Amino acid sequence: MVDLQQSLALPLFPTKAISLYWGIASFCVQLGWPMPKKILGFGAKPQVLNTASQTPINTEQMDISDLTLKLIIILIPGALSARIIQKVTVHKTWSDFQFTVNSILLGVASYLLLQVIYSCYKFSESLFCNQSFIFASNSLKVWQGIQEKGAIPYLEVFCSSITAIIVGLLVSWLDYNKIINGLAQKYKISNKYGDEDLYSYFLNAKEIKEVYVRHLKHKLTYHGYVDSFAEADSIKELTLRDVTVYSYPESQEMYTLSYIYLSLSREDVIIEYLKPETNEEGPRSA
Repeated sequence: MVDLQQSLALPLFPTKAISLYWGIASFCVQLGWPMPKKILGFGAKPQVLNTASQTPINTEQMDISDLTLKLIIILIPGALSARIIQKVTVHKTWSDFQFTVNSILLGVASYLLLQVIYSCYKFSESLFCNQSFIFASNSLKVWQGIQEKGAIPYLEVFCSSITAIIVGLLVSWLDYNKIINGLAQKYKISNKYGDEDLYSYFLNAKEIKEVYVRHLKHKLTYHGYVDSFAEADSIKELTLRDVTVYSYPESQEMYTLSYIYLSLSREDVIIEYLKPETNEEGPRSA
């Protein structure tokens, strides 16, 4: 196994492109795929960037191979779809390697969707024109192989970037509604609820809108509607609207607020949810 950290010299590229380039090389080497030294950059001197001006300190630069550039451009739809999923779903942080693998899978899905759309169009066109439909002659150029020399199919990359948005939103919808996990639980395949922590899973549930947040340390109860939430390593962040503050455990109303931001430690907070028909009874006492 080649030690990439010592022998892989990265070309002069922006940070995201470097991460993608590193991920492609790592993915190929870990799978045992033969990669030419020119692509991986073995033996070349690594370049050091001046963090202030983003210019190389040394004057030697390594040219990017055509295959590497083609890989990066072809993976743009997958990277776009992966970024959409990262932005709109709640999940654990992806490593660079996970992001590269997900970009490849989502990119393939994007090109497959584009292939289906294009094939349907050509098939309908052949019906109206009384022509025979041959799938091989109507396949995308990207399937011809990335290692073959030739022009980069920029039009297919652009069109696939549009289908990548659809794929990203579809995967996000499946994740938000827990379709795959729901099917697995229904057929007793798995009891896993998802990738997010229980705090995010609880507040992200569709029925969770009006809650009671009990701050044990400050002896206060916040009653309001969940507006937004987030979680760091040691704290839970939560914003509520239409808030009524009560003393705890006496449950005496103190004051009301339009909005409130709460930064709570893990051990000092209890979040309670009441069914709508019981909310009219007021806050529960401890």
